Amino acid sequence: MVVPRHDMPLHESVKHISNIYKNIGKTLMQKSGVTARYVNEIGAMTLTMDKPEQGLDMIQDAINHLELKAGEDFHLILNCAAQEWFDYEKGKYEVAAGVMKGLDDMVDFWSDLLQRYPSIIGLIDPIRKQEKEQWMNLCDAVSEKCYIIGDYVWHRPGLLKDEELEDSFKTSGVVFRYENMNQVSDVTLCSQKMKDAANQIMVSACQGESPDTFLADLAVGVDAMFIKIGGSARGERVAKLNRLLQIEDTLKEQCNLAKWTEHVFPKISPPPPPEEEQEGEGSTDQIEPIEKKDSPIKKK
Repeated sequence: MVVPRHDMPLHESVKHISNIYKNIGKTLMQKSGVTARYVNEIGAMTLTMDKPEQGLDMIQDAINHLELKAGEDFHLILNCAAQEWFDYEKGKYEVAAGVMKGLDDMVDFWSDLLQRYPSIIGLIDPIRKQEKEQWMNLCDAVSEKCYIIGDYVWHRPGLLKDEELEDSFKTSGVVFRYENMNQVSDVTLCSQKMKDAANQIMVSACQGESPDTFLADLAVGVDAMFIKIGGSARGERVAKLNRLLQIEDTLKEQCNLAKWTEHVFPKISPPPPPEEEQEGEGSTDQIEPIEKKDSPIKKK
């Protein structure tokens, strides 16, 4: 997912995003033929790569080809979806073809990748929620330079709105979808709830989308920092981009078009370990002495 510079106008951003997408398509077609440009239902090109660096290099090359600079004009957010490449039999993550990483190794894996690709400003579901300790260790290591965004690690808005957030698991961003099981009020309530918990909001399209453009209005309405609608191909996604441009023009005419500030990444640290009770300390309850009573049996 490419993210334009915070002060880049939307009409300019959309033009660059479309050109980046086209440039990647041309590169793939030259290497693998016309079939490499086939896309799935979310507009993503269905190519196979052995390691994540191949895709990152291709995107950054496309940005540089347009005389833009990765890390300044455009940033990257990775939809990691760690639950999709977790090997349940081995209990490890397959981070590249034939390369397995243990649970504790994932913190170093993502830290190293961010070190080599500073243009990355967000990771979506980099680790499964079941590994809470490793998740929080990753937050402690990299949260000051990128967003740690939760998607499937959180329940849908209809359930999340009534759940209590725990200190043992935190994020700095959250993905919301407008699906059949969620009402608009669920998304708006959860957006405010997660903002109060220092999270940025990302509104995402669903698989099997229609040309309906309400998602763009919803993203603006909840003051989302990011919108994820897939590749800039096919009418389902182009319609939403056009609607965003219409909203920008309307707000500009009304002099209500706000400007985004630079990204601020909140520091997320693991909760402190529980204090151990010192020896000799414990419950303050004391056993009361049993009062000795005379036996009701009369002594002879």
